[in-house]
Amino acid sequence: GNTTVTRVGVTTKVNGVVQHDGIYLLEGGIRLTTSQDVFIVRCLNATPSARGLVEFRANTRALTSSPTSWLLNTFVDLPSVDVADFTGLAVGGENDLLSTFIDSATDILFSPADLGILESACCPPGGCVAPVGTETVELLKDVCAACGDPDINVNAAKDACVDFLSIEYLNTTCLFDYCSACVKNAIESVIYTAEAVAAMDSVGPLDVAPAPVLQEAHITVMAKAQVRKGRGTPSDPEGTGFTLMSNGMSLHVSFAPSTTLARIDGKFGYQEIGWSPALGVFHNLTVILRENDIHTFIVVDGLNASLVWKADFHHSGLFLGASCLDQLSVIADKVYLNLTAQVNIPQSYLTKHEKHVLVMPLPPTLHLSAMTYISSSISVPLVPFSHCSIWGVPHVANYGRTLYNYLGSGIYRLSASVEADLEAQVFNCPLHIAKKGTLQTSVAVGAAVRVGNITVTKLGFATNVDGVVQPNGLHELSGGITVDISDEFTLVRGPLVAEGFAEIRMSARAMVSSPTAWVHSVYSQLPSTLIGSSTGLCMAGHKTATEQLVSKDVSIFAAADVALLEAACCPDGSCAPPAGECEYPRAEDICDACKPQVAFKLAEATCELINDYAVRQACLFDFCATCGADAAEVAIASAEVVAQKVDDVLTHLTTSLPRMTDADDGADPEAGRNLGGTSV
Repeated sequence: GNTTVTRVGVTTKVNGVVQHDGIYLLEGGIRLTTSQDVFIVRCLNATPSARGLVEFRANTRALTSSPTSWLLNTFVDLPSVDVADFTGLAVGGENDLLSTFIDSATDILFSPADLGILESACCPPGGCVAPVGTETVELLKDVCAACGDPDINVNAAKDACVDFLSIEYLNTTCLFDYCSACVKNAIESVIYTAEAVAAMDSVGPLDVAPAPVLQEAHITVMAKAQVRKGRGTPSDPEGTGFTLMSNGMSLHVSFAPSTTLARIDGKFGYQEIGWSPALGVFHNLTVILRENDIHTFIVVDGLNASLVWKADFHHSGLFLGASCLDQLSVIADKVYLNLTAQVNIPQSYLTKHEKHVLVMPLPPTLHLSAMTYISSSISVPLVPFSHCSIWGVPHVANYGRTLYNYLGSGIYRLSASVEADLEAQVFNCPLHIAKKGTLQTSVAVGAAVRVGNITVTKLGFATNVDGVVQPNGLHELSGGITVDISDEFTLVRGPLVAEGFAEIRMSARAMVSSPTAWVHSVYSQLPSTLIGSSTGLCMAGHKTATEQLVSKDVSIFAAADVALLEAACCPDGSCAPPAGECEYPRAEDICDACKPQVAFKLAEATCELINDYAVRQACLFDFCATCGADAAEVAIASAEVVAQKVDDVLTHLTTSLPRMTDADDGADPEAGRNLGGTSV
């Protein structure tokens, strides 16, 4: 209609106006979903309802060899009866390519500003033009040979793309992409192909009249692989998994860490999955329940998302549809990062609602939050949220989506909003690592959140509410405040107000090189309408981070907690920001400064599976800043930063990408300079 939606990198605009992450209902029955990683335009009223709907989806992904550092993978769904009415690449063939090239300014949907940005990065002085004459088909071996590296060859490409041998066309494109990138983007080409497989698998009967729909419930758990001493035998190893309960029936799914086995109890014995999930790592387990009693169990490796195993099985009566979701419960243990339940109803308008899936008592009792998607006729657009993270030595991805680093120790304001009546602070502790020179690096070892008149503090694996240690579980406090506690994670959610709700998630991990033996990562979510008036590291940049230092006399940490942390971190009173401006050195130089020296190639090996460029650079720095003492924790923390906003089986395929920062995004124009100018 009259609406133009544009996607350039991770920036989405509607009629030229930048949109924050969220779901919007636009004029003419158009629904827009946008985030850093994906945007979806669904035209609900484009065709009569009996014929289906039109949907356009684009995933933004990092691509090192792209002039813009990103690429977009696009997917279009049309009712088949309408295909004849469409033109373009989606309906044409190889011989129709030239006819789809647009050179008339009046036909181009991109704004002149966006077009100028793209042309300046991509086009030679002569401009972006269509190819002239007949295109030749290049042989794969010639594309590989053009890289000039004997290790980049057809056999290496086949090894990288082995998972797609059963789908000839996708296997061919994976091979070509592998060689055309000269292996700079080896893992990326595999990820793109996996996404294409997922898109092809998800194609539904959008071109048929409404029929009885098949509802699905997706239960996803991030499970930390561990083996307890004295448990399990070679023939019956101890499994890491969870149990579903429904209608008086139970189903247990698991994998056996340090083996290549997984099982569904009562359905089949241990099955070979093809790889061994690493101990101490959070892996993704998903069960898809369907009304037709044909269900699926999926295991996705936590360090390499291209390692996926799934099996279908039959079990009657487990899932009777969305109306019976309350009968579904989950038994979990304290090793789980999160639990997500989702109900998918094809061809319906989906609206997000919060739901707590009951977790059966299992010492220690753990109640986990879940998000449920149910059919709804509600037409009110959802409130868009902005997100901020702090992790590692320390790195911040602020509300403006810019990643920056800062030095210094002591108490810092992370995020504060008067409208949300919320403030979050972190306590940074200097790392006591033997290094040449005087560079001081630090990590967050304490986190505190004040919502209204309630203060929640996490020090290591203990959580206090107003100074009193709380047991694990879901705590509903006065004023609509909820606190969800486990050993490793604490989630604080403020009350629902007109603008939405604020949320702070604090995680704890063991860390050998930390003076307290632990480290915290903190994730903040704030309604986008409130970030303009908020303060803290989440609104700062590299040059302004030190302005967020908070005096311990006015901090929201209890005096006893501050004294405890200072005794461990700054016994000489050294908890303070660095004097003057400090530039982060290169990770290679930090590794060289370790005593004894640490080889930088070990850092590269630890971080090689982090698909996001900026987060991978931060991972390299953290490895060297800790002199390799916490390699596993550094890799896991980095993977969580990439995955934190995604809750489906492709969680670890998500990447955060460079964006062109708008002046009103609140990002420091200098931020990200120390990571090659990359923003997330």
